[in-house]
Amino acid sequence: VNQFRVQERRSAGGRLDAEAFRTALERHMQDIGAVACLLDRWQRPLFTKRLWCHFELAAAAAGGHQPELFLPPAEEDGLLQALKMAEPDKLQNVWGSFGVSRAEDAATTFDEDRDNILAAFAKNGGLVRANKVIRDTVQEFLLRRVKSRAIGAESDVALQRNVRTLFGKLGKLEIAASMDEGILAFQRGALPQNDPTLLASLQSLAATYSQLGRHEEAATVFEELLSARRSSLPPDHPDLATALGRLGETYRQLGRFGDAAAMQREVVDIRKRSLPAGDPRIASAIAALAGTCGQSGEHAEAAELFEEVLNLRKQTLPSDHPDIPTAMFNLAVASAQLARWEEAAAEFRNAMNLRRLILPQGHKDITEAAMGAISC
Repeated sequence: VNQFRVQERRSAGGRLDAEAFRTALERHMQDIGAVACLLDRWQRPLFTKRLWCHFELAAAAAGGHQPELFLPPAEEDGLLQALKMAEPDKLQNVWGSFGVSRAEDAATTFDEDRDNILAAFAKNGGLVRANKVIRDTVQEFLLRRVKSRAIGAESDVALQRNVRTLFGKLGKLEIAASMDEGILAFQRGALPQNDPTLLASLQSLAATYSQLGRHEEAATVFEELLSARRSSLPPDHPDLATALGRLGETYRQLGRFGDAAAMQREVVDIRKRSLPAGDPRIASAIAALAGTCGQSGEHAEAAELFEEVLNLRKQTLPSDHPDIPTAMFNLAVASAQLARWEEAAAEFRNAMNLRRLILPQGHKDITEAAMGAISC
């Protein structure tokens, strides 16, 4: 059974519709036990532009068969080179250029075939499902090949880093973390402890662990990063403050509020010493410390810090900036924790009124502030 047999039957006055073709195709797949698909190139492969190919992949998926795809070695090399040479913010453009066509945009030689196949898709999960099958099949194949080749090229850190970044952008964080681990294993044996590329890899791995909720592992890596920063940077360096802040946030996620606050106090000190008085990073650092104090039950200190944040926001931001009502709201919450009901109600109302001026009617943040005022 193939497309040409369908045409032979049509020429002889007979007819084989798409459902009959699917049945015959699935029977042969079951007998053979495998499905092979050949891609001619990685950029907009012809395979994905033909509606019969979409149909065959959908039939394979319906029968529980995992198609095996093949790409010419030169094309695979071309894809890897394109990924290696791309700027990080252009990686998805490279990735998107393989261009899987939607079933409704794919071509057939005969209009009747197109009508029959699209009707068959409609009966078996619809076009959304059919498009997902071919997109996922081609993408997963290319990702497996890219990952395998990149991991095999252990010393080609530029390729590995871009492939890892691609997996991160595609939301495949477990694979991204695994690749970060491999990159670090190679770099630790080849680079000095304070090499900037090694430190960037530590940051990448720790951040990915955090995204995955693997906070204990993230803390261990952030601790290593902070140790390297302390040994190589002056005490007021912004990269040291950043490392302290990220470790502090990770400790907070772990419920280690005392350790988190210690890190965050250092950040506040560095920011105040090294930045101009109106720099917004000072207020952000104080707000992070205030939040940790509130979570640990240190409500008096939290209220004092949130009041400082509010004053800084008012001094340095336009009057309609959304960070001002946020600071008002945070101060109101801290005041309510201390049973300072009048102060809390006043700040909740201030936050509500300012949010009404700058947010769309009915926005949840307006309701949140209004409910806070009512609760006082």
